[in-house]
Amino acid sequence: MTVTARPAHHVDSHETQERSAQFRRAMSTLPAGVCVITTADSEGTPSGLTVSTGFSVSVTPPMFGLCIDLRARTLPVLLQRGAFVANILHGDAEEAAAVFASRAIDKFDRTGYTRTGTGLPWLDRHAAHAVECTINSTTEAGDHLLIVGAVGAVHASPGSAGTPGTAQSMLAYGDRAFHRLPRLP
Repeated sequence: MTVTARPAHHVDSHETQERSAQFRRAMSTLPAGVCVITTADSEGTPSGLTVSTGFSVSVTPPMFGLCIDLRARTLPVLLQRGAFVANILHGDAEEAAAVFASRAIDKFDRTGYTRTGTGLPWLDRHAAHAVECTINSTTEAGDHLLIVGAVGAVHASPGSAGTPGTAQSMLAYGDRAFHRLPRLP
């Protein structure tokens, strides 16, 4: 299949700004799961940010997608490393989500973490699951970068939703607030 981009029609900046504001309001009502994306630079210094745009791209082969603002401080580190962990947060991890959504410089000191076998930071106390990926492709999309990662490993935290006999809630974001979603049986 070939996909061809259509040229955008010319609109004045006021119309564009108004449409952007309307779109932002509409999208704020669409609940999304919350992930903290973590990576580390070549010296092993961790970096991370909160996103509500993590999604499954493919099951075979396993691929994970996310969108990151082009101005995000973590983006250059992630691109240089070429790998990341998508920490899928459980319902009690609102504080960790808020820390990684902030501009704090001590994010990892405040939340704690474990290193995966490849040396990437994993928020094992806050993530029900962690999906470890290497970057497969990137596409600039407006003011964000769409990143697709090939899944190399999936980690389950103790007591996570995927562990038999447990039913942990998950964290979602919608209407500009965090919400705890119950796990479905």
